Amino acid sequence: MLGAFTTSFHQDLLGDKALESQVQNHWILSEDAAMPLSRGVIRLKRLEAADYSILYNNIGGNVPGMYTYSQQVKWKCDLVNHSNSGIESPDPYLLDIQSRLSKALKWTEIDTKINGRLCLRRIQNTSSSSFRESITTTFLVMWSNFPEIIRSKTYRVLRTVGSYLYGSPMRGVQRLPFGMYLKYGPEYDADNHAGEFNALKIVRSRTSIPVPNPIDLLVSPTESFLVMSCIEGVPAGHAIDECSDEGVHQMAQDLRSYIAELHTIEQNKDSKYAITSATGGPCLDYRIDSEPVGPFPTEKEFSESLQLGILPGLMHRTDHKIFFTHTDLNMRKILIKDGKISGIVDWENSGWYPEYWEYTKCRFSVKIHKRWVKMIDETFEDKYEEELAIDRQYWDYQSAW
Repeated sequence: MLGAFTTSFHQDLLGDKALESQVQNHWILSEDAAMPLSRGVIRLKRLEAADYSILYNNIGGNVPGMYTYSQQVKWKCDLVNHSNSGIESPDPYLLDIQSRLSKALKWTEIDTKINGRLCLRRIQNTSSSSFRESITTTFLVMWSNFPEIIRSKTYRVLRTVGSYLYGSPMRGVQRLPFGMYLKYGPEYDADNHAGEFNALKIVRSRTSIPVPNPIDLLVSPTESFLVMSCIEGVPAGHAIDECSDEGVHQMAQDLRSYIAELHTIEQNKDSKYAITSATGGPCLDYRIDSEPVGPFPTEKEFSESLQLGILPGLMHRTDHKIFFTHTDLNMRKILIKDGKISGIVDWENSGWYPEYWEYTKCRFSVKIHKRWVKMIDETFEDKYEEELAIDRQYWDYQSAW
């Protein structure tokens, strides 16, 4: 089996009894460095002499601190002994062997987690959670009657406390104490916050989909606050590799059921527009533009707005059904706990769109993660291949990023 990862030279090196006790075979590291190295989370790639790049094996789990969600931080290390101790540096051949084995080590750890039943469903105590929710609802009704100036000052204080306790990894979003999240920004974010607030109210009242409870929407001439409850779970991108095939299949079934529930949400019958946001106004979708567009009276106008001058003959059909849609389902927006979907978050882009839009947006947001793509294809049962082919041609030329 070792031969699948190493060359015959490396195998002979490992089998040489004369080398077993050499100092080069031992490397003392801090626990913070030793754990990710031994588990295959990171590996060292030799550049020249004793210079190495530290690379991250992007397989399951949380991203280590040396990386961000948007880009890899380039880390290098120098393994030359600069002291006067005379101790030799680690053997580069053994580091090469670790690098070759690192992904297998990481998959072995994931297999252990799966076999440890970390991804099996647990029976939830619905009676106690229902009681807590009723108490919370009563309090929120009272809180909403407080003057706006008191509520806004309270949210500013909680934002500062939350930043101290939990950090501030995302602009405009802050985790708060007492199981809450705050979205904040200048007054021009008010429409986005209002759209999400309205969407959460609609989805909570008309479906069984686990979404945050919209607590408060507060807009002033200079700033906007959206407060909502926190949902337990980790983003699917951090957990999907640690779930069994059966678990991923079940998540696809659950997601299909949730999307079917969204499709039952009807528009206001008095609306003059077919394609709108959750508030009935312009659509905010970063796949189309960084600014709101529409609303559109019919799908034809919507499809025409997607057309590009460089592809004049390319356009979607205009006879799709129009459904309520999240529009931005990706591996960050779907939360997982105990191997099942525990929540769907970030509804600011939601609204009524053509039926294929949810599927093509899922594929647009994440194009290369094979397990995610497979789950999404299973969720939508490969219904919209024609629409995906058209959108892929658009994506080559247009993106709000």
